[in-house]
Amino acid sequence: MKKQFLSILLAFCMIVALLPITAMAADDELVITGNAGGCTYSGGVVKIQSGGEYTITMADGVTETTDHIEVASDEAVTIILNGVKINANPRDTAMKLTGAGTVTLKLAGENMLQSDSRNAGIQQDNTTAELIITSCSGDGSTDGKLEAIAKDRGAGIGGGYSASAGKITINGGTITAISQGRGAGIGGGGGDLEAPAGGGSGGNVTINGGMVTANGGGYRGAG
Repeated sequence: MKKQFLSILLAFCMIVALLPITAMAADDELVITGNAGGCTYSGGVVKIQSGGEYTITMADGVTETTDHIEVASDEAVTIILNGVKINANPRDTAMKLTGAGTVTLKLAGENMLQSDSRNAGIQQDNTTAELIITSCSGDGSTDGKLEAIAKDRGAGIGGGYSASAGKITINGGTITAISQGRGAGIGGGGGDLEAPAGGGSGGNVTINGGMVTANGGGYRGAG
């Protein structure tokens, strides 16, 4: 009888773990599962405030959204991005990292994070935190795609307007990082044309595996 009870309890816990973290509103366009109570979803912003593993997907019937993601945790966070496509509103960032904890992105399916002018596609506002990107299939695999796109003066992955990148490590996945104006593909954001220094520093970028394409944006924008 005790074994049967434990089996039922285990099954219940597994089901609960797959449920959305927050009660979804009718207009929510992203679905988040994982660490219950570790994040909020309000005003079109998913804000992860506690460590743990989270999975983010698109809501049924939604192919692209302007809702965006902020990771504000000072603890280690793992995010599985599975078919997420964000095209941020004017002046918004598709994904920004503001906490001090290491953030690991695991890629499944095809993902796009596109930010508006002066913002990076994936923006490291806290440069003391490390960003790690890999495939859900494991380090070295090219499974799982990510396009990280910035418009004018942001890096594809790294710094926003005139801002520096932090530590970025890529271990897997197929990543395309693009700045459409003055920023690096992976690294620092671009500055004003008349500014002597130009923009932010490139940070510490290490590529151990996967397939990576990085295109800088024109004037002073490195790949």
